[in-house]
Amino acid sequence: MDPFVALGIQPDADERQIKRAYAKKLKQVRPDTDPVGFQKLNDCYQRALALRKDRTGLPHLSSGLSDGPDFSEEPPQAAEDPKTLSQENRDADEGTDREIVDQDVAARITRVELLESQESEDDQDAPFSFDEDHFFDGLLLELQKEDVNPLRSWLADQVGSWPFPLRPALANRIISILIDHPASVTPAQLDVITGELGLDDVHMLADPVALSLYKEKVVTTWDYWHGEAARARELEARAEAFRKRDERILYALVIGCVIALAVIAWLAHGGFRYLYQTSDGDSQFEPSLTTPVIYKLIEAAADFEGKGEIDKAFKNYDFILSRPPRADDLASSRLYAVAMYSKATLLRDQNRTAEAINTYRELTGTFQNSLDLTTGIYVAASFVNVGFLQQDLERWEASFQTFEKVTSTYVYGQSDALDVQIAKSFIGEAEAKVKLGNVADAKALISRALAMPEGFTEAAKNTKKSAEAFQKSLEN
Repeated sequence: MDPFVALGIQPDADERQIKRAYAKKLKQVRPDTDPVGFQKLNDCYQRALALRKDRTGLPHLSSGLSDGPDFSEEPPQAAEDPKTLSQENRDADEGTDREIVDQDVAARITRVELLESQESEDDQDAPFSFDEDHFFDGLLLELQKEDVNPLRSWLADQVGSWPFPLRPALANRIISILIDHPASVTPAQLDVITGELGLDDVHMLADPVALSLYKEKVVTTWDYWHGEAARARELEARAEAFRKRDERILYALVIGCVIALAVIAWLAHGGFRYLYQTSDGDSQFEPSLTTPVIYKLIEAAADFEGKGEIDKAFKNYDFILSRPPRADDLASSRLYAVAMYSKATLLRDQNRTAEAINTYRELTGTFQNSLDLTTGIYVAASFVNVGFLQQDLERWEASFQTFEKVTSTYVYGQSDALDVQIAKSFIGEAEAKVKLGNVADAKALISRALAMPEGFTEAAKNTKKSAEAFQKSLEN
């Protein structure tokens, strides 16, 4: 397209006229609302200036005329006297120049994006497809690397293949998925991700508050685990220093062999140990575990179960149960009950019924007299599980007696979890009565199960449905 036609001026227009025409067009075509149109207008402006400077005097170089006067040298032009220019024209020129400069700066800022969008017509018509799963598979692989430079290069390649108008939406979509499904991201990696996606600018964010909270969480988590690692290294360094000191003492002193024997004996009995009083007043030489240690061991055992490493899970539970908590440590006692209940449940799932029943009974025997509600829930659940295991073995009378320990000890209304165990016990008693031929008692017991207070948990709703189904079967 002829640049002079696009600017609405004559081909013989001078530089000042070109700039004024360009400034007028800029008011109609803005780079922020029409980047493609702005780039075309800017190209016409640059070509018009170039033609103005390189003009040879030929009206049309492509007209095919080869003979005619030689205008290779530009005829001299009369110099304009600055004094003859009116002040109004000078001000207009200065304003035009300032506006053009401002728009040229904007053009340079958006030039990279505009060039990406100005592909061939075939490419522009080609549909763009974003494979979300493929993108996150690649992202997770890059996040596993300690160096952030490969991640930065990979993201730059990915973002560079996206159409410019779609980049903000895709970037916000990716960051929202990261927030909703947190991956293992370091603060440095998160900075690279937000930077390469262009989300450093708050105006590009759909939800800046969510990203700010997510960054805070990543930094806090990173600081916590690295703080733990630093403390572990410090403890390891201290232990190494102690070992070296002990070696020097053993070599320096004549009684080194006696000390070595004492150390061996000390290690054989489990290391640093202290006396504590159990609830029945007997003294034992066993170290109790702290609440955070028990919690981490239970958490690790659950991870082993999820991975199918059952033996390792049992080792964790046995290690916890070999060191009972102090009688005055309520938090550790609760976790001790959780560990015992989890071990019994794992035994049941492994079809080791007899061992599961014994472990459940060990839990009920240890904590049956506890006044703590949380511990009482695990006691009631243990009785319920034993009762149903006895029914699997068709020991109906024994199962009824087991369920009766729950219904005679606990009452509704203390907590949803305990209400569920009480209702399950009534259902179990009713099933045992049916098998023993006493349907009338079974109906009375199932009515007591249906008297369970309305609960909001899924377990409470399912228990209620089970009781209603059982009642219908009795009526039929």
